[in-house]
Amino acid sequence: MDPCGAELDEAGLPPGYAPCFQSLPFYLDFARFGPPSRNVAECHASSLRNLASDPSAVDALAPVAARTEALAAALTGRSSADHVVLVPNTSSGLFQLAFALQGGAILVSPQEFPANVYPWVQAARRGGPAVCWLTPPDGRVTPEAVAAALRPEITALAVSAVDFRTGYRADLAALRDILGERLLLVDAIQAFGVVDLPWHLADAVVTGGQKWLRAGWGSGFLSLSSRALDRLGGSLSGWSGAVAADRFDGLLHEPERSAARFRMTNPDLAAVAALETSLQLFASAGPARIERAVATRIDALLDVISACGARTLLPLSPRERAGIIPLVLPDRDPKIVGSALRDAGLTISIREDHVRLSPHATTPFEAVERLAAVLRALAPPRHLRHVSSATPS
Repeated sequence: MDPCGAELDEAGLPPGYAPCFQSLPFYLDFARFGPPSRNVAECHASSLRNLASDPSAVDALAPVAARTEALAAALTGRSSADHVVLVPNTSSGLFQLAFALQGGAILVSPQEFPANVYPWVQAARRGGPAVCWLTPPDGRVTPEAVAAALRPEITALAVSAVDFRTGYRADLAALRDILGERLLLVDAIQAFGVVDLPWHLADAVVTGGQKWLRAGWGSGFLSLSSRALDRLGGSLSGWSGAVAADRFDGLLHEPERSAARFRMTNPDLAAVAALETSLQLFASAGPARIERAVATRIDALLDVISACGARTLLPLSPRERAGIIPLVLPDRDPKIVGSALRDAGLTISIREDHVRLSPHATTPFEAVERLAAVLRALAPPRHLRHVSSATPS
């Protein structure tokens, strides 16, 4: 049972959670795309059906945007929905931040996913803050690495809550302490929905809904602290982010002071409705419970990987892990390993120097057993050791 006395399933989740998703026993690619729940699929389809049969249904659907912003605000520890604006994807939110940042310089690692690099470079080329590169040797954006790189002109740090390549989980609390009054701008696409982090410590949290939130494409949000709202401009503010946006008087109106000023146009309401459904399901299951369920699967996969003589790109402690495992099998080309896993029915991502595994709370332990069988067949016998049952007792 959970502390409130509710019965939980064998994964430690409310019993109604897993049945919301189609069974995908060998899917290990949530870091690329999270297949939506049945609830999300039906919500999106229903919204489109209603709009197709009755165009006036757009008025009934419109309030979903405010509800979703309020839900995202609660999940990121903001005081009100005024701190959240909907965005169609993570990249859009990051570009908004890059062109809203004023003066000084932004600290960012070139090893970030490109979506968290291009906006800062493009903004700098157009007169925005200069880019200061952070280049820690192992790619981890640690508090120590940030502290060593800080200079007086740096006003903000851009960092992924979870690194797409290594799976390293940033220490947001320690980064907040190191940065002081500087802005902490967080790309949360590989973290939100899979790990329970102190999001309120970040000045900006931006994520899309298509991965761990399992909301489908075209949905996401940007959540901002009061400090960020005070300091960020609104250079990409559009007509729908202006005061009195529905007064079409031929004048340019001042941008809103809330996060609404980052709106460029009205959102896709069907996608927003799907995001609301996803966030409701996520909140009802409980972020901490989902993190524990994923961690159990990560531990089982790591046991198999170790037993088969394989390794990860970067050794991480349990507190540094999230939902991503970059797998390397010594003396084996990652493309060959990845092809063998795919031939065995496992859905994974193949990269130049590793194979990426990323389970979710609904991933059955059958996937762990299937991985073990493939790795045992590929690994040199001298690297093998006994692998215990993957299913936790």
